[in-house]
Amino acid sequence: MAPHTRPRRRPSGHTLLEVATALLLLTVLLGIGVQGGRTLVDRSAVASAREALVGLVARARVEATAGGGSVLHLRARPPGGWVEVAGDTLLRLSLADRGTELELPGGAEDWSLAFDPMGLGVVAAGTLSLRRGQAETRVVISGYARVRRR
Repeated sequence: MAPHTRPRRRPSGHTLLEVATALLLLTVLLGIGVQGGRTLVDRSAVASAREALVGLVARARVEATAGGGSVLHLRARPPGGWVEVAGDTLLRLSLADRGTELELPGGAEDWSLAFDPMGLGVVAAGTLSLRRGQAETRVVISGYARVRRR
């Protein structure tokens, strides 16, 4: 009788070529994911800044009807704004913490929008641009301070 022999086991593990290929694929997929994630974060930050700015305009309008008029001041650098009623600053907004850039109408550094006691704006129309990375949005403010998001 022939002695019983065991079949040889193939060594377990991966070859260097298999590991290198897997690492290359992982790197490419992570690179695509990071870029997509960055774009998503930029869009979210710009949308958040836009809504905060629209909220500031609405607050200035409400304060104008309650206090006999108000002024909304916006500044490009550092990006942000504040509402004044009868010379007192009521509310400040900083857009710098969102990492967004604010471009005011005509490339101005400062821009103001006055509201009369009825809450109507007293200004020529203007378009505000908010930007971060590749993401951009616009807020159009009409002469009567109606706001449109673009």
